[in-house]
Amino acid sequence: MATTVLAHLAASMPQKENLATEALAFILNGSAAARGALQSQMAALVGEIAPVARVTTQIAVGEDSRPDVVLLADSGDPLGYIEAKFWAALTDAQPVAYVKRLSDKSGGVLAFLAPARRLPTLHTEMRERLEAAKLDVTEVTSRSMRVGTVRIALLEWSNLLAALRDAIGGDRAAASDVDQLAGLVARFETNAFLPLTRVELDDLDVPRRVLTLAHLVNSIVDQAINEQVLDVKKQKLKPTHFIHGSGRYAAFPTAGCWLGLDHELWSTRGRSPIWIRFKSGDWGRSERLGEPLRSWLNADPPRAYAADGEVQVPVLLAVGAEKERVVESAVRQLRDLKKILSGLPPLGGEVPEAATLG
Repeated sequence: MATTVLAHLAASMPQKENLATEALAFILNGSAAARGALQSQMAALVGEIAPVARVTTQIAVGEDSRPDVVLLADSGDPLGYIEAKFWAALTDAQPVAYVKRLSDKSGGVLAFLAPARRLPTLHTEMRERLEAAKLDVTEVTSRSMRVGTVRIALLEWSNLLAALRDAIGGDRAAASDVDQLAGLVARFETNAFLPLTRVELDDLDVPRRVLTLAHLVNSIVDQAINEQVLDVKKQKLKPTHFIHGSGRYAAFPTAGCWLGLDHELWSTRGRSPIWIRFKSGDWGRSERLGEPLRSWLNADPPRAYAADGEVQVPVLLAVGAEKERVVESAVRQLRDLKKILSGLPPLGGEVPEAATLG
């Protein structure tokens, strides 16, 4: 894979987002044209903003607020913040504490900079957090929203870097810096293998969490069977695992499915680590689920997805709750799904060979 020196050196380092942030700040502070390009990118989403004179990084702006980048006007007053993201989760302060801080200063712009694939799930999670904090959120576009006097923009790394490169033009040193950062971003955005760090290998909370989620799938299915929401015995359905996940086949009265921990859907769609997948055919019946699930498919954010001949439904997990409550909430969602699908004829058709004990 083609790479840059910066990308090569950064691959084995922790805190990759911080490295990208510092590189971006270096470029912005060294080039007025680059700052103008950033301003134009944000203005295209949230409307006109004052010129950005310079930026600072990792400066505390409150007890629980340390934005990646603070945008400053000529006067030194803050215009807003930028948070640089790749795949890491939002922190506890994001975006609510930042929005409140900017609101106290009569408004500003809050920009989140992320890969294109991350933006839809990031948008959803941000809006859910703002609404949970009882803040009045107004959607402007799929990549911008407003909370009172605070305007929020979701910027795409590749678009911003292309704009910086175009704006810098003949400045060879600055262009080289942008190319270095672009190589770093491309490395982090792809699914290419990244060298492991000692910190990542020693973080035993990761395998513990994965095991907990795998066991949670069984608890959810077992409880759903006990409450006669799902069935596995009539057709001798079995647990089935594959490279991207682990779970088990089960059947609603009117459609068969696979329910489990799906790392691929979790990484691409967000929403939840646990998913229900209805495949095509007389058993999975994905072709017949569009009408009964129309409101779920058209919800914002979607409550179900249609892709690759499948219908995919996230099982939304309760946070900050004990296992019993998490299972109860998940089974309630399965019960709702069973009711929605109850208008279909009883399940028939040949069960996939991989789903049965044989």
